[in-house]
Amino acid sequence: MTEPLNHHAALVYVMVAISSVDGAMTDDEFARIGEIVSKLPVFTDSDEGGVLKAAEACSEILSGDAGFSRCSGWCERHCPISSTRRPTG
Repeated sequence: MTEPLNHHAALVYVMVAISSVDGAMTDDEFARIGEIVSKLPVFTDSDEGGVLKAAEACSEILSGDAGFSRCSGWCERHCPISSTRRPTG
């Protein structure tokens, strides 16, 4: 069974997925995500290796057939927010 993503990995999945929507993620986009992770306070206590693994895992999912749909579904099942959704409105 796959463990839920922590908040750091979930944010990385979102950034990688959005960067990949228009095709393969470029080195510049990957570098920018690295800058964001190194500067934003939410990532202060993140495990650098874990963040890199999350980026690689998301990229792997995205590279397959229907990658964005698969990634979206995977995140839906494994991101922490998915089990604690609150109704809106």
